[in-house]
Parts: sequence; structure tokens; C-alpha cells
Amino acid sequence: MIINIFIKEAVNGYRKRWMIAEVHRQMKQDFDWESMRLGSDTKLKYLNMLLVLAQYFIYSGKDIIV
Repeated sequence: MIINIFIKEAVNGYRKRWMIAEVHRQMKQDFDWESMRLGSDTKLKYLNMLLVLAQYFIYSGKDIIV
């Protein structure tokens, strides 16, 4: 019983991690991040933050839009 609970929690944790990794992979492909040259880590962090926030608002409003 305890082993089954542990396995379910581990699988659920992996699914969440996989979904986050997929979102980042998709963002890198869609925005062609590999070719961007921003000049500093700070600028890249700000761009990343802006794009993540924009994507969050798009995903959170998709039920309203459709």
C-alpha cells in the first residue's frame, strides 16, 4: 500500500516535470531562442520572464476565448 502511494506520487511528480519541460521546449522552438543574442544573462532572464507571463495569461484565458 505505501509503495503504491509512493509510486503514484513519483509518477505524478514526473508528469508535472515533463509538462514544464515541454512548455519550455515549445517556447524555445516557437521563439527561436537558440538564435537570439541579447548580450547579457539579465536581458535573457527578463525576456524569459516576459514570455512565461504572456504564455501563462494566454493559457489561463483559453477557456474564455474559445
